[in-house]
Amino acid sequence: MKKNNSNLIKSISWASILIIILKISTSYVTAIRGVRDNNLDQFVSVNKNDVYASTNDTIRNLAKNNDAEVVRTGIYLDRISNFDIIQSKWQYDYYQWFKWNPKKIKFTNLQELKKGIISAQSSPFQIINGEIERIEIMAFNVNDKGDSAYVNYFVKATSSNYFDVSTFPLDKQLLMINVEPKDFEVDELQFLPDSSSSQVSSRVSVNSYEIGNVNTLSKINTYKTNFGFNQQDNNASSFSQFRFGVILKRDGYNYYFKSLIILIIIILISFLSFFAYDISKIPIVTGCLFATTASYYFFGSRIPPSSKITILELVYSVSLITIFLIILQETVVKSIIGKNEKLYNSIRWITFVLMILFFLFFNYLIPSRFD
Repeated sequence: MKKNNSNLIKSISWASILIIILKISTSYVTAIRGVRDNNLDQFVSVNKNDVYASTNDTIRNLAKNNDAEVVRTGIYLDRISNFDIIQSKWQYDYYQWFKWNPKKIKFTNLQELKKGIISAQSSPFQIINGEIERIEIMAFNVNDKGDSAYVNYFVKATSSNYFDVSTFPLDKQLLMINVEPKDFEVDELQFLPDSSSSQVSSRVSVNSYEIGNVNTLSKINTYKTNFGFNQQDNNASSFSQFRFGVILKRDGYNYYFKSLIILIIIILISFLSFFAYDISKIPIVTGCLFATTASYYFFGSRIPPSSKITILELVYSVSLITIFLIILQETVVKSIIGKNEKLYNSIRWITFVLMILFFLFFNYLIPSRFD
C-alpha cells in the first residue's frame, strides 16, 4: 500500500510539472499570436478616414472634399525577386496604373509622356520606405474629350519591411507597397483603390511561404512637419497614401515538423536513456543536449535578433527542460530511492510515459494554435 501511494505521489508530481510547462507555453504562444495579428491589422484595417473598395468595387468612405481630386490607382504584383528576413527588406517587380481627369488636376505632364524607361525623379509618385530602382512607362492614353487620362508604369523596387519573427517558424508576414504623390497633399489629391484589378501574379512565390490575401486601401498619412515650407499654426502635412499589401503565411503543421524534425528525433533519442545501462544513460542525454544546442544555433541564424522569445526559442527551451528532467530522473530521483529497484523501475516507467506523452502533445498543440 505504501509503495502504491509513493507511485501515486510521484506520478502526480511529474504530471503537475509537465502541465505547468504546457500551460505556460501555450498561453505564451496564444498571446504572441494575438499581438502579431493585431500588428498586421493596423496596416490593413479600415477606419473612418480611409478610402477603400468592397468586393463589388463599390467605393466606401470617400472623403467629401470638393477641393480634392480623385486619382484611381491599382497594383499588379508580378514578381518577388528577393525576400530577406535577416536584412528586413524585399525586392519586387510590379505594375501600377493611374486614372484621373487632367482637366481638374495635373497629376503628371501628359505632353512629356512616352513609352520606355524614365528616371525615378520624374515619376509623379514615390514609394514610402522603399526605393525605385527602375521605372518604365508601359502604356498611356487620353480620351478625345481630354477629361480622362490613363498611364501604366512597370516598376522594380526595394522596400524595407518590419518582419515580426516572434512566431517563427509559424510566422505570418505582410508585404506592403506604400505609394504617395510627390506634389499634392490630401486636400488636393486623394487616391482611390482599384481593388478589383489589384492582384498578385501566379508566378509570385516565396520559399516556404504561401501567398495569402491581398489588401488595398487608401489612408491619410500625416507627417508632423510642413517641411519648412511656411510658418503655420498647424505644423503638419498630410498625403493620401495608397497601400497594397499581400500576406505571406506558413503551412502550419507541415513546415513546423519539417523545420524541427531533427530536434524532435534528438529528444526522442534522449528517451532511450530510460532503457540503457547505467553507464550509458548520462552519455546519451549529454550527447542529446549538445546536439540540441547545435541545432538551435543552426536554425536561430535564419532569423534576425529579437527581444521577444520566438516560437523557435520556446520549443528549444522546452526541449532542453525535457532533457534536464530526464537527467533529474536518472540522477537525483535514483539517488533518493537508493537500492529499491522495484520502486525505481515503477517510477521510471511512470516518468517515461508521462514525459514522452507530454513532449509529443506539446509539439502537436503548438502548431494547432496557428490553424
